[in-house]
Amino acid sequence: MDRNARMAVGFLTGLGIGLGLGLLFSPVSGEETREWLAEKGSEGVDCIRDFGRNAMDRLQESDAVSQGKEAVAQGRPRVSRVVDAGKRAARSGKEAFEAGKESLRKSGIVS
Repeated sequence: MDRNARMAVGFLTGLGIGLGLGLLFSPVSGEETREWLAEKGSEGVDCIRDFGRNAMDRLQESDAVSQGKEAVAQGRPRVSRVVDAGKRAARSGKEAFEAGKESLRKSGIVS
């Protein structure tokens, strides 16, 4: 888990514990507590929404998506060449093995 994710989990855990203790020891009525919780929940949703928007804006500004696509496009031909070379080497190895096996059969070492 990266640093930001750990911080978010820690924050949400602390928030949950704090809310639970606040409810247990609250000096206000249940109705006032529910109103307060609804207000704070709405603020939390707004905060999370803003964070998501800011993250998307930073991602688009950094052009990371297009850079990633470009890297994949550049890497694809290299991977294809390596795979083709691997296939050729496997075929060559198989042919050498079969030739060796046939040679052993002809010499009578293997039946």
